[in-house]
Amino acid sequence: MPTPGTREFFAAFICLALALAGCSKDQSKTSPPPTSPSSPSPTPIPSFTTEQIKSSLLDERDLGKDWKETEQLSAFKEGELRGCSEARIELIGEPARSSKKFGGPDHSFTGANYARFIAVYKSADQASDAFEQVRNSLAKCPDKKKIPFKRLPKKKFVYQHDDTWKLTENEIEGWRHARGSEKSVYPESVSLINVIHYSIDYAQRGNVIFSSMYYQRAKPKESSDPIFEAADEILLEQLKRFR
Repeated sequence: MPTPGTREFFAAFICLALALAGCSKDQSKTSPPPTSPSSPSPTPIPSFTTEQIKSSLLDERDLGKDWKETEQLSAFKEGELRGCSEARIELIGEPARSSKKFGGPDHSFTGANYARFIAVYKSADQASDAFEQVRNSLAKCPDKKKIPFKRLPKKKFVYQHDDTWKLTENEIEGWRHARGSEKSVYPESVSLINVIHYSIDYAQRGNVIFSSMYYQRAKPKESSDPIFEAADEILLEQLKRFR
């Protein structure tokens, strides 16, 4: 009669034999095919109403202490976008348009200025086509341009100055985004604070095109980093509010 020890020995021997013969218990089962991870559902294209957009806009209280509404940027006021070197970009189609401009403390001299423009189209396709037209216009801007002295209506004028332009593109909070970084340098005979840095942003998502311009004067050797950092902060906060 087999003892417990001999039973364990024969059991181990039989299992080893079956394994060598390719007849193990595990091999008799068919392994299920590996499952591929499911693809995430595409984000639906948003469709904004004019009321939704207006209710999500930043105002002077959001921009900072002592900011206030000021006279509108002429291009935005007339339903166009501001391009490079004071050029204008006319939007195609018939979107609903609105705009405002704000100034920080001492905005008429060395303080910051911020203007915004919104165009709400009937469809995302219309807005996308319009944004492509904007991008094409921006791509034609020269890196450098000399602007001659020019007289304007109402006894205003533009001093001679030199412009430099840099275009960058990325995506922010689901918005297609392009930025024109512009630097205008005037003669020191005009002012010792003779540089203006402009952050001109253009964004599109769904049926909306949003544009803004943040700008401020500086001395020639002053860094422009704080100006563009402030522009980044305002733009990000604004786009995040559009849900």
